[in-house]
Amino acid sequence: MLPQARYIIGRAYSEFPLIIPFTVAGAGIALNKTILPGQLFKLKGDIRDVALIPLYIFGGALLSWFTLYIIIARCGLENNRKEAKARPEQYPLEFVDTVEIADREGLEALLQETQFGDTFEWGTTVRSKAENTHAVVETILDSNEGNRFFKKCSRSSLLPQYEQLISERWNGIHHYHQTPTEGNYAVSIVDRRTQPGFLNLLTFNTIRGPEVIAYNSFHTFIPSNEEKTLLVKATPQYILKYLAEK
Repeated sequence: MLPQARYIIGRAYSEFPLIIPFTVAGAGIALNKTILPGQLFKLKGDIRDVALIPLYIFGGALLSWFTLYIIIARCGLENNRKEAKARPEQYPLEFVDTVEIADREGLEALLQETQFGDTFEWGTTVRSKAENTHAVVETILDSNEGNRFFKKCSRSSLLPQYEQLISERWNGIHHYHQTPTEGNYAVSIVDRRTQPGFLNLLTFNTIRGPEVIAYNSFHTFIPSNEEKTLLVKATPQYILKYLAEK
């Protein structure tokens, strides 16, 4: 599959995340109609339907939980955007056009650890400053120290401890996605909903090697040079062009 196609699929799930549970639900219905009756249960009629009740209950609960989770994330992100627009002078990192990663050693460490391809999500902290519409990432904390700012919820989920981050004057997070796909350029609602005013980094692997992007409540920033030290604000069309040229 072309990198552009993987990005388009990732963006579809990012913009409309409820596709995921409904896709799973559809697959479950198809499974019940085809494989389960003949292969797994070997039960007929009402007996089979009764045997499947726990599966239906679990599926419905999962769908309801995921829907509520996405609604909460969407509302939280919109609140962050409203807060930033109402007080732009307090949240200058929300309104930049370019991002310079000045901490070259920190960036190199992130990319090297990303290339290792850990199967668990991990993260660290970032400190940046805004110079008009230009952001400078001054410090990327070593991940061995930065992991204390996160609560690990699962293999693929981290919960940043924002009160601790803010109290120690950090204004951004980094996290790593273990799934190596260009769909990661489409930052999800859940990931984008951090703290208002935060500028964040995301690393992941592609077929061309490790990649770093930045994002805030509004925009995504992708590399504009080979060193990946200068990132520019990117629309979906710009990201597609970027992937086509790679």
